[in-house]
Amino acid sequence: MIAENLESRDMSVVEYFDLEVEGQVWKQFIDEENQYLVVEGRNGDEHQVAFYIIDITKGEVINTIKPDDETWWLGIEDVQNGCILLHGYESEQSPVHKGVYCYDALTGQLLWEREDDYFYQKVDDKTIYLATSEQEFLKIETRSGEILETTAESLPLQTQEIKSIGYPLHYDKENSHFETLVKFLIQLQNIEPVNAIEYWESSQHIVISYYICDEENKLENYLLILSTEGEILFQDCIAESLEGVGLDTFFIYQEKLFFVQKKNKVVCIEL
Repeated sequence: MIAENLESRDMSVVEYFDLEVEGQVWKQFIDEENQYLVVEGRNGDEHQVAFYIIDITKGEVINTIKPDDETWWLGIEDVQNGCILLHGYESEQSPVHKGVYCYDALTGQLLWEREDDYFYQKVDDKTIYLATSEQEFLKIETRSGEILETTAESLPLQTQEIKSIGYPLHYDKENSHFETLVKFLIQLQNIEPVNAIEYWESSQHIVISYYICDEENKLENYLLILSTEGEILFQDCIAESLEGVGLDTFFIYQEKLFFVQKKNKVVCIEL
């Protein structure tokens, strides 16, 4: 289906907040202990990066951190208990992360830095492991930067996910669920998605992220929110002129839907 035939609708959902960043939304992290959303916005034209801290309970930006003129060579590694852990790079030509810089999310103060070490993994809500170039591992108290333990033993890398964040199921066009959802959307509003669909449901809502082709045969990504009775509550284009499909085009946290619209805006809708 050609995109121009599809109207955007915003019918009966409440927009909790939106944040437009300078440049492009690059990463988003949840600090569950403090109920913060931390957003990395990268401005390629100015070679600047800013880190926006949003209090999810209030829907307000409470701080914006721009460390210095060399911000372009920093990015978010993780967030934890009111601390934002940034990484640098081994060099301007290398994508390998090097260096750890810990900032207080509320004040923007640099709490500590270790330029020659590498972030390895989160241990719990108060401690992390760093790796050194001497192949040692340092257990660090996150807020103070205090070394609690040093070991040369190999540590298994464990990925820790926030279980309270809900991510959509991703179905590509070879999946039988994709065909089922295509038939559903054709019946619902006479649109025929292409390539992939992402799907999430609760006892009250269904959220679908789908793609259609524009007149230049590029992709447009639409987000659709339905009640479980099939009533359309929200529909809008969230990305356009795409060459391919994305993964995790939205997520759910604390009964709120988060997504990035047109690359530079974080939008949160109450479900």
